[in-house]
Amino acid sequence: DCILCGMGKYSTETGATESGVCQSCIAGKFSATSGNAAETDCHNCGAGKYSEIVGSISESNCVPCGLGKYSTRSGASSADVCVSCGAGKFLRFMGSQSEDDCSHCGAGTYSTMTGATSADTCSKCDAGKYSPVIGAVSHQTCRSCGAGKYSPSTGNQAEADCVACSAGKFSTTPGATSEDTCNPCVAGKFSSAEANSAESDCVACGFGTYSTALGAVDVSTCQLCSAGKYASTQGNAMESKCLLCATGKFSTVLGSASSTTCALCAAGKFSDARGNDDESDCQACGAGTYSEYEGNDA
Repeated sequence: DCILCGMGKYSTETGATESGVCQSCIAGKFSATSGNAAETDCHNCGAGKYSEIVGSISESNCVPCGLGKYSTRSGASSADVCVSCGAGKFLRFMGSQSEDDCSHCGAGTYSTMTGATSADTCSKCDAGKYSPVIGAVSHQTCRSCGAGKYSPSTGNQAEADCVACSAGKFSTTPGATSEDTCNPCVAGKFSSAEANSAESDCVACGFGTYSTALGAVDVSTCQLCSAGKYASTQGNAMESKCLLCATGKFSTVLGSASSTTCALCAAGKFSDARGNDDESDCQACGAGTYSEYEGNDA
């Protein structure tokens, strides 16, 4: 009887008289049948696998590429064909056949490692930073929150994850990690806007007003100088910045911005006090005296 070449082998010769004509399937291939008459009867290990065994008789001898690697080649004879997923990616299963199987590190993370096997290798952007980049390969893709904002959390994916300093405050610090970097607008100023990035974003209380409040959020905190006083400067931080009308004068105007609102006491009257807030504060000259001039202080 003619004897079949065994599994994992083949022979193209006719009239053969010895088993030596049966050639082994090369590494990277296998044959689970006997009596193979052509090299093509040796089947390739599929993409994502390899085999170093010569004369393999089973597909089970085809070894899958390990975690974090893939191979597009069939019939591979060495693990060298398994390509590592690039930085910024990872692969959690074996025997992958395509680079498309490598998952990207998500936004807010990055990885410098090649051949990574888990999302745990994707490092989060630090607090005070964010990154919208998917598959980032460096911490340099993490952008700092702008001045006027902060973020105490890590792994932020968007600029919107940066928290704005509240109204009445400002911060000049990019990449801030705490609300403590948000400074209050000084007394005499206010800001109704959020995310102020400079002290100049705080608006000065106007002429004729003052405010003692820190971190003021509205112009309503700016109080009017009382009658009998005026302030020709802006951003006044205390009531004492409202100056008294001089002796011999008075003013009924609230929030006066100029000494020109201080009116002269009429002729025949005087006032030796400052800061008079009504014309009645001008006293009449006594019996036996007179004054021809306005604005007398005695």
